[in-house]
Amino acid sequence: MPLNKIPKLREPRGPVSQQVRDLFLEREFKEKPEDYYLEDVKMIENMDFLLQRYVIMQRKDVEGSVKMVSSMLRWRKERKLLEMSYKQFPCELTMAGGAFVYEPDKYGNKTLYLRASLCKNCAEIKSAMKDFLTYLLFQLDDAKDGHPYAIIMDLTNTTLTNYDIDLLTHIVALLKDYFPVNMDYFLAINFPWILTAAWSLIKRLIPVEKRDAVQFISSDKIFDYVAKENCPDFLGGTCQRPYQFADPDAPNTIEYLKQNTTKSISHKRLKEILNLFNENLTKEHMLDLKEQIEKMKDGIKVKDEISLNNNNNDSDENLNKSSSANDSAAIQEVSDSKAGKKKKKQTA
Repeated sequence: MPLNKIPKLREPRGPVSQQVRDLFLEREFKEKPEDYYLEDVKMIENMDFLLQRYVIMQRKDVEGSVKMVSSMLRWRKERKLLEMSYKQFPCELTMAGGAFVYEPDKYGNKTLYLRASLCKNCAEIKSAMKDFLTYLLFQLDDAKDGHPYAIIMDLTNTTLTNYDIDLLTHIVALLKDYFPVNMDYFLAINFPWILTAAWSLIKRLIPVEKRDAVQFISSDKIFDYVAKENCPDFLGGTCQRPYQFADPDAPNTIEYLKQNTTKSISHKRLKEILNLFNENLTKEHMLDLKEQIEKMKDGIKVKDEISLNNNNNDSDENLNKSSSANDSAAIQEVSDSKAGKKKKKQTA
């Protein structure tokens, strides 16, 4: 059973936390205040858990803690965590219900559910999926008081087609480096033997002291952790709170790709992307997406890419012209040389 070890590690207002706070404010923040959210800096000033967690991670090493605080807070500003919202992601990510924050478990932990069978390995929306998971963990994470959370991954009916090592390593990196300490436990439900090799790889990325937080159970054991009335229906729960929704301001996948892709996408590839969502969304929504794609006979064209290709073609053309000119000059030179030799011979 899970055991929340976080309180035993905390040093709420100890001398090390005080030193780290003072050094960060006087050195790192003072040098480049624009690199940080003022809201985050306020939490550092108040000695909130946002500061304490890095002291814990660095085992009370002052300089290491200062560097980690600075690095992580810069990351939060660079990723624009405070500006994130559901409306910036493809609406299919929330409509499918593959990842969502839900009701608390029996220990009062907030929960994040991940449904591995709904994971679609799609290069074109990979960055959106990573940002979406980042946003969910940011919602889950309590940087002020350090309230713990649990992650529950349902691997029922998962096959190798759902296996995405890039997304898995992204989740591990988020938990280890960017939202550390607060996770109480990670449940892997109905773990399939075909992913044994994947677990061996992922396990190496998890700090040794946190590996026991990952627990493998069958689905019939879920109610040892989550009350039935707080558990989603796909795990046998009776909770009525919806976990699938569409943000009215969010773009669909096609609209998202039009706005964010850096490479042209063919009409054929758009159809393939559409088919990835076929089993998870309503027929009405799928028909709307299909109609939208059918109107895009040329797919999605990226102007910069077209311009770059044209420039490359021009460069090749110029190179060929230059090469031809050089070849012609060389041939002419040889001809002139032969003609000169012939003339000298006749004169002699």
